[in-house]
Amino acid sequence: MQPFPPLDDTPLPAPTHGRKPLAPAPAPVPASSSKAWLWFGGAALTAAALAAIFWPSDASAASGTGGTGGTGTGGTGGTGGTGQGGTDNAGPGEPADANKPIEEAQECTAVAASKPQNIGDETKPPQAALDEWLAYVAYRRVYPEGPKNYLSLPQYKAAYDRLHACVKQKLGLGQSGDIKDEAPDAPPPPGPQLPAPVSAEPKPGSSYRINPQDASALLLLSQKTYGTAGGTPDNLKAARLINDHPYNKRFQVVVDNEKGLFPPDGRRISFTPMFGALTKQLADATGGARGQGQEFAVIYLPPKPEAW
Repeated sequence: MQPFPPLDDTPLPAPTHGRKPLAPAPAPVPASSSKAWLWFGGAALTAAALAAIFWPSDASAASGTGGTGGTGTGGTGGTGGTGQGGTDNAGPGEPADANKPIEEAQECTAVAASKPQNIGDETKPPQAALDEWLAYVAYRRVYPEGPKNYLSLPQYKAAYDRLHACVKQKLGLGQSGDIKDEAPDAPPPPGPQLPAPVSAEPKPGSSYRINPQDASALLLLSQKTYGTAGGTPDNLKAARLINDHPYNKRFQVVVDNEKGLFPPDGRRISFTPMFGALTKQLADATGGARGQGQEFAVIYLPPKPEAW
């Protein structure tokens, strides 16, 4: 009897029944792996990969970016990763922080006290209200990066409004626009002035305080002032020139025996020290402060004419 041949322990192929043979089983997953594995179509897939197939929007959210303006919240897909926080971005042209209370208070006080008329290359328009202009100057100083047209951006407009309210308070205003430019203090109207500066010596075209040491009478004063000879018609004309000047009429007194010299009434400048101080003489256009002191009259000596 022939011995049986050795047994062939090679496994027989599984019957296919006309179908493609199954893929060999994958190698076992190490127990130490931290990922969750699922069998799909004969391949090992992670839960995240599987989620990417069936829920692509959620899977994408796993690495999503947080919301604008605050700390972003990560997406919730798959074994989702934590989303990255959003940045605190302001809109186009907006500052990250247009609220500087300390700087605003300082500049509000400064502009209300100094009332500047310029900021950079800008000068206050004549028609602009003072409180609005000062608020604008303070705004430009605190926020130099801000637009000149602060109304175009809400944060800057809010900053201007705060400064405007502060400036109005500093200026003592109750309502917007109820102040205009402060008119500069008008100089006091000029008081009466002498026709010309006072001269210590009698000379044509000057004011002169009567001094008996120079001349004790009008006819003597005319000689010394114009160089005319005493007792001549020219000297009499010179004396009348002084006497008839409108400014000197306040110092005239009536001298009856001089009506022929100073017609028609004999009114002539008095050489008696009976007038008040110069300021009073100037203020009293009719009497020259007669009887208000013991001063000599300060009279005017007109320029010498070309011919008498």
